[in-house]
Amino acid sequence: MKTLFVISLPRSLSTLVYHVARLSLSLNEPTWTSDGEILNNDRYIQNNGKRNDNGIKYTRLEKEPELFKRLSDFLDQVTTRQGFIYKDVVHPFVVSHWLKSGDMNVLKIKRPLADVAYAMMAKQWFYPAAAADERENIEDAVIQGLIMAEDAIDRVPGETIDYDILVQDENIVTRALARLYPGESVLPMGFIDDEFRQECRPVLERRKTDPYKRIEEKFYMQKNNYFQYQGE
Repeated sequence: MKTLFVISLPRSLSTLVYHVARLSLSLNEPTWTSDGEILNNDRYIQNNGKRNDNGIKYTRLEKEPELFKRLSDFLDQVTTRQGFIYKDVVHPFVVSHWLKSGDMNVLKIKRPLADVAYAMMAKQWFYPAAAADERENIEDAVIQGLIMAEDAIDRVPGETIDYDILVQDENIVTRALARLYPGESVLPMGFIDDEFRQECRPVLERRKTDPYKRIEEKFYMQKNNYFQYQGE
């Protein structure tokens, strides 16, 4: 069975989707990192130090071509093309470029950018700023980095799961996997229960708050500028 790669922005239920997909298809996972994150050395089993935002993340070809190439080489050397499942949320530019070869199936999760930024900045995870061209204002740099990362992920062929549907309909994962693996047996895996709904409720309710709306407005303005610059 063709290997599956799950990609998304952070804080998008990617770990949940990763394990649902792994169990649904009986795929193997790398045992030397957690949750399939093969480019996130914060998660490596041999890492006995700081595990929060310690490794290099959000590398862009235009800014660091040599590092970008070496990360791509690393992917070539550590991945197996059959029977495995991997995940990434910290190197969207490297992974998106590397996955265009079509050697693996791709499952993407798409969450509103303001959701992602709000959740990341609440945890003081600012690493998307590394991709930004301007870093004078850290919040603006995070927003720019996330816009660029989403655009890179969107360009990779594969199946996309909408976050807002995911939190209401667990079968969206099964349907996406069935399209990626026609003819294979996809075991449905339930995960929506009362506890899951209770955890999701305040996350969705924050969209009504003024701080969220301020971030949302910044995304609207920066996205327009970004795509105008890209000529789209």
